[in-house]
Parts: sequence; structure tokens; C-alpha cells
Amino acid sequence: YKTGIILEGTHARALAGMAPKAFGDMLHATTLGLFEKAVKLIARA
Repeated sequence: YKTGIILEGTHARALAGMAPKAFGDMLHATTLGLFEKAVKLIARA
């Protein structure tokens, strides 16, 4: 969860024009994947 929050911060900076958009989009997609994995792990517990 914490890693996803950090990655989303970079995505927000990209949306604000302070980081490359492609990089922000990639990190956002990575975050969504991490959160999906977390939901599956929690559901199995």
C-alpha cells in the first residue's frame, strides 16, 4: 500500500506537468496492479 501511495505521488506530479506524463502513466498502471494483487491476497486470508 505504501509503495502505491509513493507511485501515485509521481503520477500526480506528472498530471501537474512536473514529471513526464508517460512516466506518470506507467507508475499509475503499476500502482493499480499492485492494489489488485493486494485485494486478492486479502481476500484469500
